[in-house]
Amino acid sequence: MAGFANDVVYANNGDFSIAASAKGSIANGLLTNGQMWIGSTALNAGGTHISVGTLQSPGGTITIGYSSPNITIDIAGGAVAIEKINLQTGTTPIAPISGAITFNGATVASGTNPVRTNGTGPNTMALQVQTAQAIASTNATNIGLSAFNSSQFTVDANGFVSITNFSPFIYTAVTHATGAPYVVVATDYYISCDPTAGVITINLPNSPTTFREFVIKDRTGQASTNNISITTVGGSVTIDGQTTYTLAGNYGAIQLLFNGTSYEVF
Repeated sequence: MAGFANDVVYANNGDFSIAASAKGSIANGLLTNGQMWIGSTALNAGGTHISVGTLQSPGGTITIGYSSPNITIDIAGGAVAIEKINLQTGTTPIAPISGAITFNGATVASGTNPVRTNGTGPNTMALQVQTAQAIASTNATNIGLSAFNSSQFTVDANGFVSITNFSPFIYTAVTHATGAPYVVVATDYYISCDPTAGVITINLPNSPTTFREFVIKDRTGQASTNNISITTVGGSVTIDGQTTYTLAGNYGAIQLLFNGTSYEVF
């Protein structure tokens, strides 16, 4: 049985031996016209496939062996290592011999592959898991590893996340000593003021996240004597149309929302 240039040949229990071929004495190898020539084979007992012991090319020899329950592949004479092996599905996949291939774990930046493998060096593979990312809607390809603030969340052994602190931002206590002025930071939400020793000035950020809220409270009932002034950094962003909003009533409080341009009191 012989093939021709660019042919794909399939044989059911076919005889690929040298004697039965038109190739004469040609040994196993890859021919220059693109054909793959198998010169020495044997049919298995069931007659369902061809057993090939050795594949040769001008660059080297690949030997396929079997010693129950393992299949072995050896390469000799070639300068290039085996690039890829596609495994058939099953419950007992091929496992590398200890020391032959090293697998390392790693995280990679957010992308579209939750888990991937990557060659990182000779005989070394990395199993990579992407980190979490913020996306507009749910997407199974964008999942990744996340870490949580331990002061606000707990994670059990099964990875179940629970909120332990329902307040999304920190309670901040401000006095005259720390509020001359006090510049609001990203984690602030509830700002509790004690103006007993003197006036307090609160400087809100000029452009926080749109719809960000803040609460400011006179907790000691001294605002009528020592006012609490609320403005923004630089004083250019208005609060209900004013550049400065004053708390002058004892135990008074205001809640503010940034609408993307200015602050609203509600």
